[in-house]
Amino acid sequence: MIDSELLQKIYSTKAAEYTRFIDKMPSQTKPIITQQDVLNKYVIRYFLRIVNDKSFIIETNNREYSVFVNNPRFIGCELKWKIVGRKETITLKNGSNLYGVEDTNRITVADADLTFGGLRTYISDYLEYWFSEG
Repeated sequence: MIDSELLQKIYSTKAAEYTRFIDKMPSQTKPIITQQDVLNKYVIRYFLRIVNDKSFIIETNNREYSVFVNNPRFIGCELKWKIVGRKETITLKNGSNLYGVEDTNRITVADADLTFGGLRTYISDYLEYWFSEG
């Protein structure tokens, strides 16, 4: 025989835990550029958005990202954001391009936007956090 009181206690507790998990929201956090990031010439940026709302995007830190990316209410995106280098793209004599920071980040965002959605609208400054070489 199944104890219905016990079952209700177990499932109501699990439902409450799940609801608290679902109702949490990440906090907005901009990256802090370290000396190591400058030496690496890039920083990793973390973005989250509500699954069914491409207009609700939050930039957060690695710690919050790792928590919320497992929340079924959110979808996540990590970007390798170039911060050091030539500002503009230059074309060499042989016709090939050496992409600058701005175009590199623009391409990175466009690629990520294919699966994340809404990122191209959210990010408008492709030189954010940029340092020139030299």
